[in-house]
Amino acid sequence: MKSSIAMFFTLASFSMIAFVSIQTGAAKAYVLQVAQEDPNDYFKKEIEELTKKLEENPNDRNLLKSRGDSYELIGKYPEAVKDYSKLIALNPDYADVFHSRGTIYWLHLDNPELAKADFNSELKIHDKKIELNFEDVASYKARAFIQSWYFKNNEKAVENYTMVLLFQPNDTYSRMQRSSLYKELGRVGESLGD
Repeated sequence: MKSSIAMFFTLASFSMIAFVSIQTGAAKAYVLQVAQEDPNDYFKKEIEELTKKLEENPNDRNLLKSRGDSYELIGKYPEAVKDYSKLIALNPDYADVFHSRGTIYWLHLDNPELAKADFNSELKIHDKKIELNFEDVASYKARAFIQSWYFKNNEKAVENYTMVLLFQPNDTYSRMQRSSLYKELGRVGESLGD
């Protein structure tokens, strides 16, 4: 099960890179070039370039995140964890990095205790963000995802997707997710209502 989840996230990452990049004409050629390369070769080159840049700016958060993500995508999980850990030391409120590192601990390094600690840290960061801005839809979505995916707390996930839909009633992704969760909870009527 974990390996199929890992494959899904790897493919989703490649798809997201392609989707984001294809938004500009210049990027289309870049995406076509990358598509012709072996993804591992592409990310290995990317890591080499990022490593050179990090020699000049060892605490550059964007470079560390990019290199950590690249390591993760080619399966160099200890290296990714090292970059993510440095990022967390530089910015302990970086929820996405806790999520990335927690995912590696859970799916690839078989360390459920560290995964749980990272996912709990991620949730606390999103809780703080919502305290500061009650309408922080991105934090509600992130909490819903981690509650359903990792913690298997579908009731909490439904609560968070409900908050997303309160502020963005036309968010079809959140509506579909909530509908699926209602169905899993045996609340078929509410599932059909979504």
